[in-house]
Amino acid sequence: MSESWIEIKINERKITEYYFEEFEEFKMISTEAFCRVYKASQRNTKNIYALKIIENSARINKELVNQLKHMISIKSHKNIIEFYGIAKFKDQMDPSIIKYVLVLEYCDGGTLRDYLQNNATNATNTTKIEWELKIQFAIQLVDAVKWLHDNDIIHGDLYSNSILIHQDTLKLADFGLLQREIFGVIPYIDPQCLILVESQDGESRRDKINKTSDIYSVGVILWEISSERPPFKDEDTATLPFKIRNGLREKPVANTNHKYKTIYEQCWQGMQDKRPSIQEVAMVLKNINAQDVAIDDNFDTNDINSVGKFFDNKLLIHEYMENDFDELIKKHKIAKHDYYKFSKFVEIGRGAFATVYKARWKDLTIALKSINKNDNTNQTKVNGFLNELQNLAKLGKHEHPNVIKFYGVTKNPTDDHYYLILQFAVDGNLRAYLKKNFPELRWLDKLRIAHEIAEGLSFLHDSGILHRDLHSKNILVHKRRIFIADFGVSKHIDADTIVKAGMIEFLEPQCFINYKYPRDKRSDIYSFGVVLWEISSGRPPFNHFDNIGAIIFHVSNGNRETPVENTPDDFVKLFQRCWDQDPAKRPEIKEVLEELNKIRSNEKFSTVITAEHAEEIISWIDPSSSEKNSGPSFGFSDLYVHKNSKKVRIWGCFPYDYEKPIKIIDNGSQKAQKFKSEKFQIEDYEVFQYL
Repeated sequence: MSESWIEIKINERKITEYYFEEFEEFKMISTEAFCRVYKASQRNTKNIYALKIIENSARINKELVNQLKHMISIKSHKNIIEFYGIAKFKDQMDPSIIKYVLVLEYCDGGTLRDYLQNNATNATNTTKIEWELKIQFAIQLVDAVKWLHDNDIIHGDLYSNSILIHQDTLKLADFGLLQREIFGVIPYIDPQCLILVESQDGESRRDKINKTSDIYSVGVILWEISSERPPFKDEDTATLPFKIRNGLREKPVANTNHKYKTIYEQCWQGMQDKRPSIQEVAMVLKNINAQDVAIDDNFDTNDINSVGKFFDNKLLIHEYMENDFDELIKKHKIAKHDYYKFSKFVEIGRGAFATVYKARWKDLTIALKSINKNDNTNQTKVNGFLNELQNLAKLGKHEHPNVIKFYGVTKNPTDDHYYLILQFAVDGNLRAYLKKNFPELRWLDKLRIAHEIAEGLSFLHDSGILHRDLHSKNILVHKRRIFIADFGVSKHIDADTIVKAGMIEFLEPQCFINYKYPRDKRSDIYSFGVVLWEISSGRPPFNHFDNIGAIIFHVSNGNRETPVENTPDDFVKLFQRCWDQDPAKRPEIKEVLEELNKIRSNEKFSTVITAEHAEEIISWIDPSSSEKNSGPSFGFSDLYVHKNSKKVRIWGCFPYDYEKPIKIIDNGSQKAQKFKSEKFQIEDYEVFQYL
């Protein structure tokens, strides 16, 4: 259909056809999801063109026709990219596929975003872009949009990469691509088009883009021209739609003309009927005196996170961090150890906020965790790290078998880096453990893992500590025992901070609706529910989704992962209660533990070992045949272990290695004889199923 329309217009000579073979000296300018753009010269004329090769898909061809209809329906405008015609060629991989090429005006200045970044204010506070030129750009942009609107054309995709610069003149491109995915250009999209509204047929849909949507985008671009940087460049696009929907906007920069600031703030009003028309915007801009600038009242030079960002702010942050560390260490009497007693440093993990090393210390293998102190360090990261130290100190000597052990801190005297000294988990995090061992895990194992996480979380909550970032990568595994780690996320850290750590699937959905939502114990329960699902499935949640934004919209609308086959019904009911959209309907951790214990004592799992089982097994074993477990344990310190064939798994003990096989006493017990004939192996610290 699309191809036939194009061919008809070529035959009607409404579209000029170029021969693709007549172009040479190709140089790629940019590549996007659906097209590639090249600079090329025409062999005979030596004219320079931009060739936009469209990927051949039904969707893009439809958009291509939509764009071509607009291009051939209006006259040329000095601030709209010139469309010269169409070329086409056969795909080399599949000659049956015809690829279409737009032959367009070439712009030597690149995109507006590139132009602003290449000429932006530098460290000496000088810029190559004077306010007079900025206002010219703004007027040219508005003139181009006005020309489209006067011809009843909605651009629908206005952002700084769809605007080109040629010899200091702005050129608008890519109008009419109304079906583009929204997640690539979120800062420029009308908030009304980000909201899902339930229609009469019960389906949830977003408002369609209209002329006022273009006005919103114009407002954001006007701000970008004034600031010389992309909007929300330090924000994560995953939570940005919800923040913008709730009124988040960029702050005016210093020395912005007051009228200029006022008009772009009117353009980006949340309600469409509050925005000016493009004619009104043009009128205001054309009456601005470029020399009439004043420092805006909203610009705070004392705010270390403001747009101004004095260049010594990073030094101030680092200084505050060291002082806060010293005060916390002194206040909580945290053990401080000699840095030079540590050896064999190996980096084993680097995240959004911190780096973790494996090292040797006092004949132990331990983990050293340090904040990433670099140009991206900010007060949020510092707060999170200090909060973790404070929580670890708060626990003091009250250790728990399912919470990572804290030994104290050390400081590298050469660079003043502080390190938290933590227990090392040889089997890595839970996600990696499940990936490696899931085929061998029985439901008894999965229930044990779930129970231990719940025990650790219960201990934290009883100690007045909220985790706020519970997920399968900060739950660690050491010789099959489960440990909760990284419970340092500050209550002041917004949802987007979690997003940057890459674990959005576990985040409280209320944060997507209100990004300042105060996460609490119920938020931990939600995360635990998602962890339970991952334990049951052995795979990361929503790993079939293409992007984070899609996950957010999916979850914020109440959708969750689907229970996997053969999951016990009561277990499904439990994690579904935990991840309920309404926090008030989620169970407390004590109730979760009770439910897990009920599931584990269910008839299906009744062979889990009890103290009575352990005592009975011990009565079958010849004491002279085995070495006694003399180490500390949670329960059965006098069990005997051997290393033959099958495993008898016992809940509640530290793991030890034993070489000597046991002998079973012939006491006439049928259970003992079965135990002997099966040649089971007893292995501490797992779940036991001996019949």
